[in-house]
Amino acid sequence: MSSIPLRSAVVCAYIFRKDAGAARFLILKRKSSYMSGVWQQVSGAIADGETPVEAILREIKEETGHFPEALYSADLVEIFYEPTIDCIEMIPVFVAEFGRTEIVLSDEHSEYEWVTASEAKEHFTFHQQKSSIEIIEREFILKKPPLELRIDFRNRPPGGR
Repeated sequence: MSSIPLRSAVVCAYIFRKDAGAARFLILKRKSSYMSGVWQQVSGAIADGETPVEAILREIKEETGHFPEALYSADLVEIFYEPTIDCIEMIPVFVAEFGRTEIVLSDEHSEYEWVTASEAKEHFTFHQQKSSIEIIEREFILKKPPLELRIDFRNRPPGGR
């Protein structure tokens, strides 16, 4: 019997900041050839030798120009079938909190917006993005997230698991 390969080589992060007590989420519009014009969260491949935490911190810095003030495991995995490589991709989801910083876009994106969770869902194409933003709003914005999900990335040795 044949099977579909599983792969987990990509990470993503939903970034939020609080403006006058209300949360706003960062969404980015792709301009590269892959999914051009699609609004998304920060995402990218895990490089050789990187841990998922190192990968998401690198991707956040590359795509926004900044490191987050706080980083959490969202306790979520987005799963979808990727037909270009004929596999099921499993993407660990992170949540990153920003302060009031000016976003510096990479060459991958043409624009960005800070939006409410409802507005993010209107922009997003994929069901899993919409579901993730709902869960993140409920568990990280409307409630205080569990300390067990917070990642102390500032004191981690490179490559340390």
